[in-house]
Amino acid sequence: MIKNLLNIFIIIFTCLSLKAAVSYDQNSEKFYIRWPQWIINDNFSELSIEDLNNKSSNQICKEMVNRRSLEVSKESSNGYDFISNSTILLNFPSYLTKKIATNGFLNQHQTSTGLGLKGKEIIRDILEQGLYKTRFPNLFNLEDSLVKKINEVRPKSSFIQFNDVKNALVESATYGDIFAVFTSSDIKERTIFTERDSLGLLGEMKEDIDSVNVTPLIAKGLAKPDDANLYREALICGEVTIKQANYFLVGCKLPTYFSESSDDLDDYEKDLSHKKDFLNALHYLLDKNYKIFTCKINNQIEGYEKGVEITKKNLSNNIFLRNYLSNIQDKINDIESQNFAIF
Repeated sequence: MIKNLLNIFIIIFTCLSLKAAVSYDQNSEKFYIRWPQWIINDNFSELSIEDLNNKSSNQICKEMVNRRSLEVSKESSNGYDFISNSTILLNFPSYLTKKIATNGFLNQHQTSTGLGLKGKEIIRDILEQGLYKTRFPNLFNLEDSLVKKINEVRPKSSFIQFNDVKNALVESATYGDIFAVFTSSDIKERTIFTERDSLGLLGEMKEDIDSVNVTPLIAKGLAKPDDANLYREALICGEVTIKQANYFLVGCKLPTYFSESSDDLDDYEKDLSHKKDFLNALHYLLDKNYKIFTCKINNQIEGYEKGVEITKKNLSNNIFLRNYLSNIQDKINDIESQNFAIF
């Protein structure tokens, strides 16, 4: 009960700060959002029920990204080639590898329990409409199948780096210990990027939606990106699967709980699970003939790139992986030496 009340409070507070209004239907436990004026304007396109029924999520996405591209592109023959010079990295926890292989990469709307808007979802719902300048149908009283389709269209967050400018190294372990790396045009044609975490753009959107810097990778005639101070966020619209990844990078960072958690007993159990899950993920990906490489830092561009390829033959004697797993084991041994009773 307290959790539900807190969730409602967060949603109402969020809507007020974004100049939106909200009402709550207690029977369906869903929220009805009356969009702020900066979303209800002539510059926004409309994602119609007809489109949701008749078009694939990827087709809808390509149309949304193309509209944004036409808006920001310029007539110049010397524009930067975002498609050719970019690499998209989407990281995930090793323990979710098999689930992702089955269901694909999902966004927060898809992984949430229930189809109604929750506190964390309403912020992204408004944000995403602003990023694509496309109004989505209101989820209130909408058929669950259509809500599901809308959520398929919504973007999956990842990172992007360019191969000829300075990037900001991603703290990859915040979201997982394995990078799926995408270089194909199909993914890139459905991708936009922002110069920092997209959630930080909400304040700018409500003040002046046209000033928000959103760049589709298919945009033409634009200048080369500046060197980055913060990581760039890539937002891949539509379907993203493990099969679409061109290769995987492992060992970029240890999980964040290594440095953040103060509960040694909890850390111990996580460490034991992580070591097992990490090795199981590698075996699974190799069995499916996916390409896996150790993570190497390119200091010139401050980005990640391929190191040594991991194969079934060198998996047990790969020095990089052995050191990575040794760091986990050292932590386990350190906790054990403090005489914790682990059962």
